[in-house]
Amino acid sequence: MPEVWLYDSPDPNAFATGPSKNNSMVAVSTGLLTNLNEGEVRAVLAHEMGHVYNGDMFTTTILAGLMNTFVYFISRIVYRQVAERNPMLGIGVYFFLQIVLSILAMIPISWWSRRREFSADKFAANTVGKESMISALQAIDRGSNRSSTSIRRKMPWRP
Repeated sequence: MPEVWLYDSPDPNAFATGPSKNNSMVAVSTGLLTNLNEGEVRAVLAHEMGHVYNGDMFTTTILAGLMNTFVYFISRIVYRQVAERNPMLGIGVYFFLQIVLSILAMIPISWWSRRREFSADKFAANTVGKESMISALQAIDRGSNRSSTSIRRKMPWRP
């Protein structure tokens, strides 16, 4: 069973972290506890437990590590080829590839992450009922919109 931690934030949020199912932690914001009812909080906790149960933290970390390794090695290989002829161009190509390949690497990571979120949603819906899960998602959306509106008021120059 993961440890449960509380952190101070007005935003309704929760997340699971840890290297394994047996060594994990679920963090819950004060904003989540303030803005959601008991059934909605249970749904959010069930969602996070879905991540723990499915080992999502570990697999997502492995995927991100593999993608970062891919970006690094491809950039280094091309850098060495170019730098032999033109060291300054090699450095530019290296940084350019780091940026472009990192952006491209986000595609499979985002795809995987989205699938894991849907799986955790399904786990929560099966555990506490789909009505509680739907209500929790709607409450979090309302809370997130409230928070972003507050930020826009404080920083009107931001979109």
